[in-house]
Amino acid sequence: MCRVTAISCTELRNFSDKIQKKFDESAQFVVLHGPNGAGKTTLLEALFYGCYLKSFRTSHVHDLISFGRNNFFIEILISDAQSEQTHTISVGCDGEKKVIKLDGKAIKTHKQLLEKYRVLGLTENDLDLISGAPLERRTFLNHAQMLFDVQFVERMRVYRRSINQRNALLFSLKGGQNHVSTSNLHQLNVWTKNVWEQGKDEVYRFKTMLFSIEQKVNELLLRHCPSDQLKITLSYDPAFYQEDESYEDFWNRYTKDLMSEEIRQGRGLWGLHLDDFSISLFDKSMRRFASRGQQKLAILLLKVAILHLLGTGTAVFIVDDFMTDFDARRIHQVLQILRETKTQIIMTTPLQFFIPQDFAGIMQLIEIEGKI
Repeated sequence: MCRVTAISCTELRNFSDKIQKKFDESAQFVVLHGPNGAGKTTLLEALFYGCYLKSFRTSHVHDLISFGRNNFFIEILISDAQSEQTHTISVGCDGEKKVIKLDGKAIKTHKQLLEKYRVLGLTENDLDLISGAPLERRTFLNHAQMLFDVQFVERMRVYRRSINQRNALLFSLKGGQNHVSTSNLHQLNVWTKNVWEQGKDEVYRFKTMLFSIEQKVNELLLRHCPSDQLKITLSYDPAFYQEDESYEDFWNRYTKDLMSEEIRQGRGLWGLHLDDFSISLFDKSMRRFASRGQQKLAILLLKVAILHLLGTGTAVFIVDDFMTDFDARRIHQVLQILRETKTQIIMTTPLQFFIPQDFAGIMQLIEIEGKI
């Protein structure tokens, strides 16, 4: 069972100096509380960065550096009860250079990090999984698959190389859709088949993962929220790919329906990186028909389902002030749902957190005192 036992941050966002916090290994829930702007979310951001080497709030690493400074540094101590080992993850930014070390040694691949430390996050921004653009849902799929299969990172690196090569070829042909030479058509066929084969395998994995998540979500709803009588469905929506289609049939359909437009635009218009998935409530779009409370419950259950499927204590779950729209009944249901994961949960709340009596023995409260 992997648990974070301590974290220290230096020159990270509003922590202009060094801050250190220790977490009680016996407490399943760690609650960071304090006023807005104190740095609660920044600590969760640091935990997230230690896994994905990027923030859930910004795509620019330099946005994490405290004002007027040139670098930031994060150190995370983790304990693995199963192997009885402890590890130290050291990450940060020194000027233009990223620093990534595991137990004092520079790592060569992201896989080395994921084998020791995995994080699943839940923030207000996750509502974009329902109301946002396809990119938000593809990011969710990628993060989830990364947690289930550390080899996914390398497969995506190979896939992106193929996409880049294919796009370079299409760009070189841009505007010449009526004059494609036999040689160029052959090259396009080769790279198209390459992308199709790589994508087909990943689509199967994504569909399998979404089916398992859907089954677990509805199992959790039935067990913990039976009076709500909700049923959620997840559907993978490919951009152009069709299931059970041979490559020859795909190529024929592609040359007829899409090739000219790709060459006209000079870029690919299909592929795994452009696919989407939908979240429905009773086969109706949650974006249009579900309340905000139902949407938040659905997103939370998606993440919890992943925790269950990963296995007890495989990942750390960080929750950033997500339950503010829930009433007391729903909060207690959610806490029971989270408790059942047997996973370390590190969460934030702006005020003193009300602890139900039956949770007092498994919660640690840590006050973050004002802006530092």
